[in-house]
Amino acid sequence: MKQFLMLCVLPCAVFFLLAACRGSSTSSGTYLSPEQTAQVLAKAQGGDLHAIKRLISHYEASGDVDGLAGPWRVRARKLGDPSELYHHAAWCFAASREEQDPKVRAQLLEDALASAKRASVVDSSAQLLADQIEMEATRAE
Repeated sequence: MKQFLMLCVLPCAVFFLLAACRGSSTSSGTYLSPEQTAQVLAKAQGGDLHAIKRLISHYEASGDVDGLAGPWRVRARKLGDPSELYHHAAWCFAASREEQDPKVRAQLLEDALASAKRASVVDSSAQLLADQIEMEATRAE
């Protein structure tokens, strides 16, 4: 009975796993072919926020060895993308907790608060982060 189940279940499981893996690389849109990258890059350079976010996802999924996502993250923040603003606020807030220099720490908290407040205009969940940053900044003074 066990052998029968293994002969039926194992091939089905392998088939579904292969189908899932094959579909994830092409249908998810995370990885871009060189041609797609060129097209998305052209749109991103024109200020298309959706294209910028696709580039960020592509570079990060590819390991972002060259740090190519960083400038696009900055551009997305400048365009007001709430997820990038929240990500930046959280990163600055976490970095401020480790920073020993009071001036650098204050600047990190200021940057974190500004990003969190901009994100909270569109995404109300960012307000909690903004409140935490304000409390930390008040304690640091």
